[in-house]
Amino acid sequence: MYGRKKYNGPLADNYDAALLLFIQCKPKKGFPANEIRQLAYGKNAHMEWHDDGRIDLVLYSTPCVTFYPNGEIDVWHGHWRTPTTVNFINDLTTFYVYRYKGEICIALDDKEYCIGDTPVRIKNGRYVSGASTITKTVVDRALARELRTRFAAAALHLEALVALEGKLPQTSPDEFSVVMKRFTWRVPKTPAKLDQWVRDMCSLRMTRLNPPVKEFWYHIYHQFGAYKEVEVPLERRA
Repeated sequence: MYGRKKYNGPLADNYDAALLLFIQCKPKKGFPANEIRQLAYGKNAHMEWHDDGRIDLVLYSTPCVTFYPNGEIDVWHGHWRTPTTVNFINDLTTFYVYRYKGEICIALDDKEYCIGDTPVRIKNGRYVSGASTITKTVVDRALARELRTRFAAAALHLEALVALEGKLPQTSPDEFSVVMKRFTWRVPKTPAKLDQWVRDMCSLRMTRLNPPVKEFWYHIYHQFGAYKEVEVPLERRA
């Protein structure tokens, strides 16, 4: 690549390797030798050692890679999502980062994470935290199993009706609600608003968007809070 720095020195993939690289580098002119050392990667690249023991690989003024004595490593772009940042990290470490649609991503654990506004934390080669996140709706599996048990009778009745008719029963929502109520005596705890959301279910079913039983469980999960939103690392999508 045009303008890319050439580096043939040792790579830093852990704290011990970073410390050895720091010792081998020449002191940077005008700075304390025990704090800042010049990398053989051009005048704008150097290493910094801090009082708490952490060691930075710095490009210009951005600590792109930070090694901690406890084995943790931070990888970041400092908001400079450029080919120069990518090359710097790839050339001096064993990590693989790349640009994708304006973002910088890192490959870890056979997955690819987008590096966002905070550094990505790594330990033992595995992702720990810090990647860009996205809110996803997931099912609380323990609560879902409990609800499946509590409302099994009503679901079986609905399945029987659908199988008999080949579609939703040819009754009004109110009539269907009455039919459903006959089976609620087998349910230990019936929701206070059972009639209303059965009516809602019937009215939604007229659109034929989902299978009736699937729609039934959707309402059950929603009513009792089995759906929850969680923040998960944003993995790169093609």
